[in-house]
Amino acid sequence: MEMRIFWTTGVILLLSGLFLFQFYWTQPLIVCGLFYLSQKILPDSLGLGDLWVIGLWSFFLSGYELLQLLFIASLSGIGFFGYQAFHKKVPEKLPFLPFLFIGLLVLLLKNRYASQF
Repeated sequence: MEMRIFWTTGVILLLSGLFLFQFYWTQPLIVCGLFYLSQKILPDSLGLGDLWVIGLWSFFLSGYELLQLLFIASLSGIGFFGYQAFHKKVPEKLPFLPFLFIGLLVLLLKNRYASQF
């Protein structure tokens, strides 16, 4: 049941995106290729959920926006890790998905409000 909901909502989002956004078809292929190589070189470095989210977002974001998103997400993840290390609570594994959403939020806010300044 859960996978049917995932696939149904994913297809609905992609179809609605056809009418709302400009599609970038080469980025998802590049993203999947890079993640495949990173999993071969550094196994278990990123989870499969991270790959799905970045792959889906790469349809709607330009390459420059995707790099900005990954930079902001990595910076916020390093900041969180540093904060935890400062308080001597160093986590063994750090989920990257919340930081991806923070990066997307900052990117969308930047795109919306940058034209006003």
